[in-house]
Amino acid sequence: MKKFTFLNELEKMIDAKQLVELDFSLNDKWAHCVAFILHANDEYLTFARISNDLAFQGVTICRMSDLEAIQSETMFIRELKKGLSDNSLQESASKEIQNIKKFSFEGFVSAFVGTSTLIDITSEKEGYTGKVIGLDDKILILDEYYSEDDGRFARSYINPANITSITVGGTWLKIITRSLKDKNIL
Repeated sequence: MKKFTFLNELEKMIDAKQLVELDFSLNDKWAHCVAFILHANDEYLTFARISNDLAFQGVTICRMSDLEAIQSETMFIRELKKGLSDNSLQESASKEIQNIKKFSFEGFVSAFVGTSTLIDITSEKEGYTGKVIGLDDKILILDEYYSEDDGRFARSYINPANITSITVGGTWLKIITRSLKDKNIL
């Protein structure tokens, strides 16, 4: 008999492509969400956020210690699953993270250094959206952008120790990217 471990249970959810509800102990914008778990290790959880109308909302990585609860097979999830007809949501999520070699904040960000991909970073007190310029263990450099601006909003130097989550893909980031490309900024 295989010994019960939390990571083994998460692997079962990943393998089954199980839709779940996630609750976090943080008071940020992703305190509760519906998701497919994509990867889990002792320190980090990576998941594809799904809206209530089954739209892909991006892939997020957060600290496992910020996870409060995972709920599966809830009445809400059972109703949502009725609208799923294929694996397109998981396929969209897989495309967003195909270049990630290590599932940690540093590994996640490293995949996007020097690319035009925009990411969303949430820290303990602030949110940042932009293009990764560089990073090391002490600082992450991000050129911040907003769709309504005609250029870079700011160059931000972020302490990685204060990051609570990082997101790539999804509607909001695609809107900003499209706007910046239309303006020949990215």
